[in-house]
Amino acid sequence: MLYIYDTVLALVKKEIGDQYPERGGALLGVPGEPIVTEFIYDDAAETTSSSYSPSRELNRLVRNAEEENGLEFKGIIHSHPGSYNQPSYQDISELETGLDLNPHMSCYLVPIVTCEHHGELESHELILGEMKVSCYAGFLTTESTVRVEKMDVKVVSYGLFQKDLESLCESISGLRNPQVYCINHDGQPLLAGKVEVEELFDLLLLLDVSYPRCQSRILVTHMDGEQEECFLDGFEEGALLIELEKFVLSKIDLATI
Repeated sequence: MLYIYDTVLALVKKEIGDQYPERGGALLGVPGEPIVTEFIYDDAAETTSSSYSPSRELNRLVRNAEEENGLEFKGIIHSHPGSYNQPSYQDISELETGLDLNPHMSCYLVPIVTCEHHGELESHELILGEMKVSCYAGFLTTESTVRVEKMDVKVVSYGLFQKDLESLCESISGLRNPQVYCINHDGQPLLAGKVEVEELFDLLLLLDVSYPRCQSRILVTHMDGEQEECFLDGFEEGALLIELEKFVLSKIDLATI
């Protein structure tokens, strides 16, 4: 399973999906994990209406992101004309080169963006606006050849959760320093959010990546070190945020009595 941030898809839509093909860029993410957290658009690439070749400038930007932000290169995403939603022979050739140059990679992502989509989605496909993203990955075999497979994909609502947590801090006086990140829990990614509540306590929220339609685990850490844990349900749009606001206000009331 591949996990990809909603913020990445928003950039892909802007720089690739809303433009004429072919265009592309690099995908980066958490080292050693199948999680894509960043997209770098390749505005120096050699492109035609039916071809895309990554630029040397993109290589430099990827290296900088790896060194400065602790990220790992995951592969290249680019667009195809019409409804041709699978890697071409040229794509597979460049994929083989990518694996040769990056032997540490367990797989090399090569998602394809198309602006025409028909029928029901498969588990390796995503719809964003008018575009479709079809996710593929290349794997080295024991015979040193490359095997290309469809890769199941799931969206991580990172940007949405970050926006909601910031909105919560704006709506309740005393909430500050909202932080959002993604963690690995028993082999599965979780969204984590932390916020400080005046000088009273800290909140740590752990959510499934299907946010906002998920249950929230909340860990409250008081200033004396005492901790308590609870769970909130939020299966409708906006419901979890409303329940969280009620929870925080009740905790503040109790802490100030």
